[in-house]
Amino acid sequence: MFNTKQKDIPSIELGTEVTFTRQSKVVTGIVQLVRVNTVLVEVSKENQELLFLENSLTVVNHKNYTVVGA
Repeated sequence: MFNTKQKDIPSIELGTEVTFTRQSKVVTGIVQLVRVNTVLVEVSKENQELLFLENSLTVVNHKNYTVVGA
């Protein structure tokens, strides 16, 4: 019937600096929220304008970012 297996949430912490690629541009931001499959990342005002985002928050899949300094 239903898959009741619980997924593990990755061990990334709030406030961690990450980089990811969006629209062929490398962007850096700070993790604000961790979900099972994604993180909510706050980017700078400059990156927000560069990516044409309505606000400074964007969702990034765990497969699509790297931790800065790791």
